[in-house]
Amino acid sequence: MRTGRRARLAAVLAAALPIAMPAAMPVAAAEFDVRLGDRVLGRMTGLADRLAMRLDNTPLGVGDGAFEGVVTPDGTYVGQGDDRRITVLFEDGRPVTTQVVPQSEATPASDPATVPSDVLDPVSGFWRLASARDCPGGWRMYDGRRAVQVTPTARSVEGDSLVCAMDYAVTHGPGHLSPFRFKSMRLVARYGLSGGAVTGLRDLSVATGPFVVTLTAR
Repeated sequence: MRTGRRARLAAVLAAALPIAMPAAMPVAAAEFDVRLGDRVLGRMTGLADRLAMRLDNTPLGVGDGAFEGVVTPDGTYVGQGDDRRITVLFEDGRPVTTQVVPQSEATPASDPATVPSDVLDPVSGFWRLASARDCPGGWRMYDGRRAVQVTPTARSVEGDSLVCAMDYAVTHGPGHLSPFRFKSMRLVARYGLSGGAVTGLRDLSVATGPFVVTLTAR
């Protein structure tokens, strides 16, 4: 795999791992190990305005790479990987301009007029998930190349954990991770409970095709 493509797994996970706004939000960064089975592939860190992932232990190094997403105060999302940079300006939940560099990485969905309104950028989506105080409702997300719909499917309490299951579907643009082009994923988030209140996100699994990747809180 070319070095320029090694960050794509990180970008895929960042996009897929994004509810009503919780009543209280943690101020510290949310930090997670990224795992494939028992193997730690790397680390993800999330804040309200920043999301960073570095993978440095994928099998044979084929998925190693880094991704960083930032949201500026004016609503601009910038996603930077090893092989491309995406900038999207959001206004009132609607993307109004999108720039993909290099242009060859753009998709039909890079035209913001083709995607739904009321969408989140990947940084805000993940932070709302990481800081949630209950299972999410449905939401849409847009990363400059595709739009997705996340739909809740189940809510349960298992011991001292709140378990939230969700379906993730690409609705506009290509699927994730060439050459597989995955268009559907299953997300399961587990939150710690204490006295009936959520204490934080313990882990989040992302399953698609033969792969199950898990974020585990550090």
